[in-house]
Amino acid sequence: FEIYSSDIENAVAVLIDNKRYIIYDPKLLQYTDENSNSYWASMSILAHEIGHHLSGHTLNNNDDKLNNELQADKFSGFILYKLGATLIQAQTAINQLGTEQDTDTHPSKYKRMDIIKMGWEEASVQRYESAIPPPPSDDKSFGGEKGSYKDEFFKKEIIGEKELNEENFGGVINKYNYPFLE
Repeated sequence: FEIYSSDIENAVAVLIDNKRYIIYDPKLLQYTDENSNSYWASMSILAHEIGHHLSGHTLNNNDDKLNNELQADKFSGFILYKLGATLIQAQTAINQLGTEQDTDTHPSKYKRMDIIKMGWEEASVQRYESAIPPPPSDDKSFGGEKGSYKDEFFKKEIIGEKELNEENFGGVINKYNYPFLE
């Protein structure tokens, strides 16, 4: 899949003309990173969207939206552990943006944080079986501070930024009106 930025006030995994895309609003990622003082919040959002693609949610018309969200959250928790995030760092974005109760499109933040924890803990079972990256430190402050080399590396090298415009997609993307993680 390809990753693009756009002014959509959300992040989404979509299928357009049989191609997989992740489209995110840079303001959303910046907002979550600034409020958590770490890049892990935006990493969890992107990992969640990758989880939608890898779980096949964009390939079928499965109407179980709440379960799909939980599956993508579990994937996010698993991946963030592997990248070196603490459990609290893996849950930060959902804790900031999630709702107290289920909505039509997303489970409550409590259900989502529980399933992120489950994914994170499943990955932790493999703690000494993975070559890289090294397991997270038991120190709760592990993960790098905003402005660190790691922070800049992930933002520039891992995320990258391709500007989304009408020329790239014939205007289709600009018609999305996704709610801001209600």
